Formats: sequence, structure tokens, C-alpha cells
Amino acid sequence: MGDRGGMGMRRQVRKPPAVERVVKCSLEELYRGCTKKMKITKNLQYENGASVPVEKIVTIIIEPGMKDGTKVTFEKEGDERPGQEPDDLVFVLTEKPHPRFKRKGSNLFLTQNITLKQALTQPALEVSTLDNRTLCVPMIGVITPTTTYIIQGEGMPHRANPSQKGDLAINFNIQYPLLLAAEPPSEHPLRASMESSPLNLSNGTAAAANSA
Repeated sequence: MGDRGGMGMRRQVRKPPAVERVVKCSLEELYRGCTKKMKITKNLQYENGASVPVEKIVTIIIEPGMKDGTKVTFEKEGDERPGQEPDDLVFVLTEKPHPRFKRKGSNLFLTQNITLKQALTQPALEVSTLDNRTLCVPMIGVITPTTTYIIQGEGMPHRANPSQKGDLAINFNIQYPLLLAAEPPSEHPLRASMESSPLNLSNGTAAAANSA
């Protein structure tokens, strides 16, 4: 086949632009961290001019708290070309939409659907977390469409220090009975009076219990 190197003086080679590939990650994977193995095909260049494709497995380490758009670089793992250094291979993390949570930085946001009866009488709300725990959140007072519970320390981990986490904000979508929902808020005293400010809860107040 020929040698892939040579003795003697080498010409100065130029650096080609990096080759980027997208890696889709779930919010759970970005929360807990994981590894992903990706099969790549790269062309090896021989001195006789032959270019031979070879397959290789690279391991991408996803650290807890990594964000959408984070780049993981494998230097010189791309194609080889005459007179150039091998390409750098860059994997760009893309966060897949989550059915329940939305992420903004290190904070998580959840919109919880509840009935009017639950808003008026339910003593606590159970929330399943991204790491399969169950938070028991006390529902203090009457829950309104503007109620926000902020649970400290139950958001995404900080990449630099995964033991520290952002917050979880829970908003409520109250499902009214059809007749009540049809009336404008100003014409129904119950709906017109349902306003409140955000309620801050520590992750001690929102008791956490491991799910079975």
C-alpha cells in the first residue's frame, strides 16, 4: 500500500477547518451525564497518493450540566489530505425537546396541569425528576393560574460543580369546568380573585423520596 510517513524535511502544512457533527442528547442525559460511542469513517492518506477509508469508534463524554451547543473536539480525527493536517472532528451537542421540562441555563421550568378541584383542595403535588426521584411539593393555600413554586436546588447541575444545581420553577395550568372556563375572569369572582406571587421552597421543604 505504501508508507503513511516519510523521512527528511517536511513541508509546512496548513490547518483545514474542523468538521462538525450533531449529537442529539435528551435532557436526562445532560442532567446525569453519560457516554456516547460514535462510529466515524476517516480517510487515511498514503505517500503513494492512495486514500483509504477506515472506520473507528470514538467515545464522547457528556458531563452533567453540559448545555445545548456545547462542542466536544477530537483533534486530528478527521480526514487526511495531501499538504494538510488532518481535520479536527467536532461533535456539537443538541438538546432534544423534553415533553415536560424546559431548560433555561441551569434552571428548569415545568407547567403542571391540574383540575380546579385539585387547585382548591389538593394538599401536595408529586413531581417526577430527571433522575427518577419523586418530589412531594406541598400546595400551600389556593393554587391560581399565576402561582409559581420555585424549588431551590432541583434544576440542572452546574457543569463546573455538579453538586450545585439551579432551581425548578413550577407553574400551573388549571383546567376549569366548561361553564366556568367560558366566562371572562372579570365576570366570575372565583377566577378574578385567583392571583398570587411566586412561592419559594427549598429542596428540604419539597420532600424528595426515591422512586421504587
